[in-house]
Amino acid sequence: MTADLGSGDRPVRFPILRELPKTLATPGTHWGTPTASVDPVAAQELAVALTGLAADELARLRLTPTRAACKEGVLSVTIAGPGGYEITLFAKARDDAEPAFVRTGGLNLWYRASSEIALNGQLATRAARNLRATPVEALEAKWREVTTARLRDAPPVELDTLFGDARFAENFGDNACGMMGALDLLSDLAGDFAVIVHGDRPCLMRGQVGQSKFYTSDLKDVDVVTGGGKRLMEAADYVIADAQPRAMALVSTCLSQMIGEDIDMLADEVEDKHHLPVVSMRVSGIELLKPFQISDRVHGNLARRFVEHRPTVADEVSFVGYANESTRFRKELADVLGGAGLRLGVFWPDDGLEELPRIGASALVMAPERTGFKRLLSIVERKTDARVVEQVSPIGLAACQAFYGALGDEMGKRSELEALVATRVEKVAARIARFRDRFAGARVAVCFGNNRKGVIAPSFVHLGLGYVPFLRELGLEPVFMVVSDESADQYARVRALANNLDAAEDIYLFQRPERLPALLHDAGGIRAAFTEDCHKHFIDAAGIPYLQFRAFHLGLTSITPAIDTLEALLR
Repeated sequence: MTADLGSGDRPVRFPILRELPKTLATPGTHWGTPTASVDPVAAQELAVALTGLAADELARLRLTPTRAACKEGVLSVTIAGPGGYEITLFAKARDDAEPAFVRTGGLNLWYRASSEIALNGQLATRAARNLRATPVEALEAKWREVTTARLRDAPPVELDTLFGDARFAENFGDNACGMMGALDLLSDLAGDFAVIVHGDRPCLMRGQVGQSKFYTSDLKDVDVVTGGGKRLMEAADYVIADAQPRAMALVSTCLSQMIGEDIDMLADEVEDKHHLPVVSMRVSGIELLKPFQISDRVHGNLARRFVEHRPTVADEVSFVGYANESTRFRKELADVLGGAGLRLGVFWPDDGLEELPRIGASALVMAPERTGFKRLLSIVERKTDARVVEQVSPIGLAACQAFYGALGDEMGKRSELEALVATRVEKVAARIARFRDRFAGARVAVCFGNNRKGVIAPSFVHLGLGYVPFLRELGLEPVFMVVSDESADQYARVRALANNLDAAEDIYLFQRPERLPALLHDAGGIRAAFTEDCHKHFIDAAGIPYLQFRAFHLGLTSITPAIDTLEALLR
C-alpha cells in the first residue's frame, strides 16, 4: 500500500537512519529504472535537497551520491554505499493513477535498490517527509540551478583536434593492450611488410591479417631463462626466406619485456644481418595505452625510419589520417586537386609503407588533428620542407567547404577549388534542407569511447566526435553516451565538449557497456544511435536502430548517400 503524507502542518519526526549492514540481502525495486550518469558533484547537492541529510551526515552513513538526472518530469538521484549497495530515489508530480512508494501533497516518490533492506524505505520516507510541501517545479528549479552552475564553473578544456575553438587532449578510449592495438594498425599497411611478434604463441591470435604477414618468435620456457634473442633471430631468418619482405617490424610483448629483451637492439641486429629496414615497436600489455597513444607511437616509429627529405614538388599535397574506407574520398580529392592544377601526393596510411618516403617531397601535408600522429607530423616538419596544417575531417557540407577553403588558401587556389565544388555544394545544400524539413529535432545517441580499431585512422572521426557537427547540420540533436570513468572531472570535460559541439544538454557516462540499454531508455525519445563496433549488441538490446560511424565517409560525394541511409534509419 502506498503511504500518503498529504501536505498538513503537523510536526515531522524523521526516522532514524542506521549504518548499512555488512551483508546485503536480495535485490529489490519499487517501479524504478537506473538513473543516468550525471555530474556526481551536482548529485551530492541534489541528494541533500531530496533527503534533507547534510553532506557530512551522508558521509557518516557511508552513502555517496553518484548520479542524478531530470528527464520528462522525473528527477532521480542515485546514492551508492559499501558492498555494492546502490539506491536510486525518484520524484515526479503527484499522479494517483501511477504507482509510488509514498505520495506527498504534490509528489509521487519511489525507489530502485540493489538490495532490499530497511534503509531503502527509511531513505524514501525521509525524502517524502522532507519534500511534503515541495512542488515538483521547485525540484526542477533546483536541478537547473545546480547543473547550470556546474556548467559555468567547468574547468577549461583543451582539445588536440579542431572543433570550434576548444581542444581536447585525449579521447575517451579505453586503456588497452598496446601490442594488440599495434597489430590492428599494422595489419592494414599495404606492401611487402612482415611483422614478428616477439613473445609466446598465444600473443599472436592470427596467422595473417590484412595485407601484412604476421609471425611469432614463439618463446618457450627455456627462453625465459636463457633469453629470447636467439629465438628471434631464427624467426627472422625464417620470415626472410618465407615472405621475402621489403621491410619488417618487431613487436614486443609482456613476456619479452619482462625478461628484459631489448627490442630496439634486436631490430638493429636483424637489419644488419639481412640488409632491410626493420622497425621496433615497444608496446605490450604491461603499459596500457589509449588508441591515440598507440597510433602516435607506431606511426612515429615508422616515420622515424622511412620519412626522408626530398626536393619539394611545389604543387603536391599529401594527407595524413583522413579516413578513406570506401575509396570515394581519395578519388574526389584527386579529381578536385587535378582540376585546380594540383597533385595528390601520399594518402597515409592507405597508400602503404612503400609510399611513405614520398611525403618528404610534398609542399603541404594536411591532417585532421595531431593527437594520433604527433610524432609523425613532427618528423615531417623537422626532416622536410613541407608545411603541416590541421583541418577537421570533411564530414558534412560545412566541414567540406572549410576543408577545401583551407586547402585553397594554403596552395593559393581558393577561387579555383570553390568553383570546382560549387555544383556539388548546391545539390548537397538542397538535400540537407529537405532532410531537415522532415527530421529536425530528432534525438540520436552518439555512443563512443572504447573502440581499439580506431587506431587505424584515429582522427576522432572513428571515435565519434567528427560526426557530431554533421548531425547538427542535419538538424538532429546528438546525445553523448561515453564509455569513461564517471568522475566529476571527466563529466566536466564531456560536458564542455558537448557544449562546444552544440550537442544535447544531457550527457551520459558509463564504465560498463551493459548499462547502455538502460541509458538509451532513460535518455528518452532516442530515434537512432551511432556507434563503434563494440556497442552494437547493447543498442540492439535496447530495440533502437543504429549505424556504425564508418557507414559515413568523407567528402562531398559521400553526403547524399549518408543522408539517404539516415532517412531509411529514421523512418
